[in-house]
Amino acid sequence: MQILYVDEIFLINLVINFVLLYLTAKIVRLHISILRLICGSVLASIYTILMILPDLGFMYTFLGKLVFSFLLITVSYKFQRLFVYMKLLLVFYAVTFAFGGFVYACLGILHNSNLINCTIDFGTPLNILIFSTIASYILLSNLGSYVRRIKCKDKCIRELIIEKNGHKIRLKCLMDTGNSLYEPFTHIPIVVVYLKSLRPIFPKKLFDLLCDMTKFDDILHNQLIEYKFRIISFTSVGVRQELMAVFKPDKMIIKDIVSKRFSDIMHKNVTINENVHEKVISNILVGISHNHLCSDNTFEALINPEILSN
Repeated sequence: MQILYVDEIFLINLVINFVLLYLTAKIVRLHISILRLICGSVLASIYTILMILPDLGFMYTFLGKLVFSFLLITVSYKFQRLFVYMKLLLVFYAVTFAFGGFVYACLGILHNSNLINCTIDFGTPLNILIFSTIASYILLSNLGSYVRRIKCKDKCIRELIIEKNGHKIRLKCLMDTGNSLYEPFTHIPIVVVYLKSLRPIFPKKLFDLLCDMTKFDDILHNQLIEYKFRIISFTSVGVRQELMAVFKPDKMIIKDIVSKRFSDIMHKNVTINENVHEKVISNILVGISHNHLCSDNTFEALINPEILSN
């Protein structure tokens, strides 16, 4: 018969609970107080120990577990909004269930147990608990980061409409803080767009001229000036100084803008149409890139979000 000591159960649960609470805060991206997490871990460990006492069975009913979950979240984290509270609670449940799944799988795979009949209890081997804790932390923390990146990417992509000489094109643009291009004399910001995406709004002769920018000379320069283009020099990470042709569009619209702050409305270059959630930007230039901006064509243009909010 296996003998289990209360102090061992307490310490093992203390470590596991701390990891679960820490991982929950990391996924939610909440400021962490180590002291509060330790207090929450101690509370959860005591709750586990009390499971041994038969007179406290009511604490382990569905209602008892739910009330304790609310208490645990309140003790472990500092927050100010009910939405954050409920988010923490749901993520904590998800992390706990995922950890339980890891332990269950490890019992069946590494401990030569039948997956149908194996159970998780106080007698679960320590090496299984350690491995499951480390594996669940690595996987769930990376999964949380991946989901945030996907979510951020979706939020940062907008529909861009450019009008020039009576022609209109629709593109997907990425709100990129790394794009800090400005016209050097007027300091007008520049939206970078892939050349081939602009083909519908350019006459064939002009498009062919732009394709020949690699052979730039005075003749080509003068020809582009006739089309009211400007030539600026720029540098980027890992790229030597190059030339870029820029032009002023007749109209530029960015659609599906989520944030409508007061500063946006007061900005003289931006007007807002509340019905269709769009912004019309007047004081802007379009810079032409001969290289793909995205390998999978998720977006065709780069725009600095400060253009919309400053």
